[in-house]
Amino acid sequence: MQRECERSTAGTDTAEDLSIVTKTCSYCKIFPMASQQIPTLDLFEASSVREQKKRSTRRALHLSALRLVLEHGLAGVTTDDIARAAGVSPRTFFNYFPTKEASLVGMPEVVVERVSEYCANRPDDEPAWQTARSVAALLLHLSTDDDDLRRNRRTLMAHDPETAALMLGSSRVIDAGLTEALVTRVDAGPVTTQPWRARMMAHTALDAARVATELGDDPHDAMSILQEILDAHDALYA
Repeated sequence: MQRECERSTAGTDTAEDLSIVTKTCSYCKIFPMASQQIPTLDLFEASSVREQKKRSTRRALHLSALRLVLEHGLAGVTTDDIARAAGVSPRTFFNYFPTKEASLVGMPEVVVERVSEYCANRPDDEPAWQTARSVAALLLHLSTDDDDLRRNRRTLMAHDPETAALMLGSSRVIDAGLTEALVTRVDAGPVTTQPWRARMMAHTALDAARVATELGDDPHDAMSILQEILDAHDALYA
């Protein structure tokens, strides 16, 4: 985010491809109570020098793919081109992504896996809508925290139909996985709810993150938009 959170990081759980970082922020209060923590995701934060290098390489390949496809089109770019632009060997490319299309869309399966773990590990007495709100904040952070990636993704989505179709396919993978994770969390929560309500809650949170990403001029603006959208649904789901 462009504006620093005024409180310190409360805790960090690192993983192979994705870290879940918990921050308390005084201005982007996604949660109803200011004292509650706002979780965020960082794909490239690492717990060791080795992991930091791996995440840096993955990011470089992803960003190079976005930039090259933006300039030359998907058909005009090869995996060798992407590897060269990222400063790695062609062989190294395939240690991170199986195809050029995969390097373009990133790693939706990892997002689903890690956020699903996050949902499963929430407190048993946490209201389902609270979990859904936190997941929306996680996804928004993931979409907006890296300004270079955000700008290139938005430009490609707006001007390249082929790339837009690939990225929408990636979004569907994330949506399906996270909807199931949230529905499972709702079913295990303290209050029994109807199946349609659980799914609507999940879709609302995911759509809110997507709309805020599209409309926000910067990460802070996007977070403010997300808060407005989620607050507007509190009466329905809380």
